[in-house]
Amino acid sequence: ITVIDDYLQDAKVWLDYNQDFIHQADEPFAMTNQSGVAALYFPNDVVLGEHNLVALGMVGKTLDTRTGQLLDKDYLLTTPRGQQVISPLTSVAQGYISQGQTLEGAQNEICNKIGVTPCNIYGDYIADDATTLLGYARAYMNAMPNSADTVDYIGAVDKSNIINDAINAWIANNNLSAQAVNWSALQMTVNELGAYDFSSSFSSDYEQHRSTAIYEVASELASLLRDNYFNGYKTQYDLAEINAGAFDCPNGGTQTYQGSVQDGGNNGTGSVSINRTFVNCAFFEGGVVTNSKSEFSSQNTTDYRGDIVTLNNQFQVSKQFQAQPGAPVQIGSNIDLTATSSLLAGTKTNLTNLSGVTKYTVNGQHYFFSIHTQANAPLHNTSTTTGKLYIQENTRVTEVILDGTNWSVNGEVVYGAE
Repeated sequence: ITVIDDYLQDAKVWLDYNQDFIHQADEPFAMTNQSGVAALYFPNDVVLGEHNLVALGMVGKTLDTRTGQLLDKDYLLTTPRGQQVISPLTSVAQGYISQGQTLEGAQNEICNKIGVTPCNIYGDYIADDATTLLGYARAYMNAMPNSADTVDYIGAVDKSNIINDAINAWIANNNLSAQAVNWSALQMTVNELGAYDFSSSFSSDYEQHRSTAIYEVASELASLLRDNYFNGYKTQYDLAEINAGAFDCPNGGTQTYQGSVQDGGNNGTGSVSINRTFVNCAFFEGGVVTNSKSEFSSQNTTDYRGDIVTLNNQFQVSKQFQAQPGAPVQIGSNIDLTATSSLLAGTKTNLTNLSGVTKYTVNGQHYFFSIHTQANAPLHNTSTTTGKLYIQENTRVTEVILDGTNWSVNGEVVYGAE
């Protein structure tokens, strides 16, 4: 039996014979170890699946193994009958079941409101690396009963809905998306007025590799911005490259290039369309494996000489890469990006706006970034790029300055020639 908000050590776990969620003298119990695990022994004639499991986190005694802090108040957690993981998520599920929902129906209610897939609230979301579930579970601790008089998990459902609304408002007010929230760093508390306050606390391990994460993200963005520029000027001569079809990557996997070019001629309209996919593609032995899909489209008009005078690009990419097993540094990244560009009149400079989210992982540490340009301040994009990008981690915003050669944060080059 595992007890999680984060893993809770020295929590009391018992088999609840009479479904009052209060420990009675005849109900078998055990204490959790440093991994949040308790070994519970009960008589042979007792059927585990006919009773709820309950856990009591005790003020001043139960340890939150992530923070290293003892709990500052009591919490009562439970899980539906037949389940062996106890958490705030399973406690809210019990509230739905008490209202007549099925086990699966209770999970669907919670997962739909959280908005995450895949979603298994009855599992160990820490071991499963399900960071969004971890974030909501921590928040739902504020909905858990802590009274030994009347324990009400139906009330926890109502409180969880209020918490969901507060989280959604916080995400919207900070121009984030749920995919870009660093849930591991997010903390939610109740203030003196009964309202919910949010803060973020980044660990020393997180800060140690953050510059590496920003470097890798900047490298990916620089490549995407170059593609966004050069693809708009593809011509009929580039059709062989664009329509290379499917072929093997050097060290496994396949890549596919498909697209079309319509030449605007003189005083005409033209277009470029390019789609690229990479499936388990590895370019170097022991390097990273890439899976991605990018879609580029461009419309242009030409003058009497056939030169492009207006240009509008749209670029979308979804890319994942992961270091191969045995690589000296285990890195991985998911990036979803959208960019739009228009031509600065009389030049060959694209005015580019972009937004996206990325999850970068190095040696098990996750970095969630929301990336965007500022309103009315697009990047100036040619073969190089100038302007400002903003990388956001919850409410912490980092300004990245692009000077055409280097990408810098607080005067320190994070990507470029130096």
